[in-house]
Amino acid sequence: MKVTLSGKQVDISDKLRKHVEDGVAASVDKYFSAPISCSVAFSKEGEDFSAEITVHPAKNIVLKGSGSAADPYSAFDNANEHIATRLRRHKTKLSAHTVSYTHLRAHET
Repeated sequence: MKVTLSGKQVDISDKLRKHVEDGVAASVDKYFSAPISCSVAFSKEGEDFSAEITVHPAKNIVLKGSGSAADPYSAFDNANEHIATRLRRHKTKLSAHTVSYTHLRAHET
């Protein structure tokens, strides 16, 4: 998966880049086997840092999550929890839809 990081008034260190890549990979790979891309944008808002994650886990699916905290690592962790929840809900929705569709197809025949 291609992970793109950007920072507005924030320096992206190698340690932060590694933390982001590992965190996003763990969250996305748990629910989707071959994700397409992910972008993470950091910005500074007064005293706090903000992180916005946009994940493209499969064709025609784009999910977004955001978080803010006093440091960029915590801001990313908050956003990553948000995106993990969205991924879980979407995967559950997809599997429930598939189960109901196959259930209906079985009754038709």
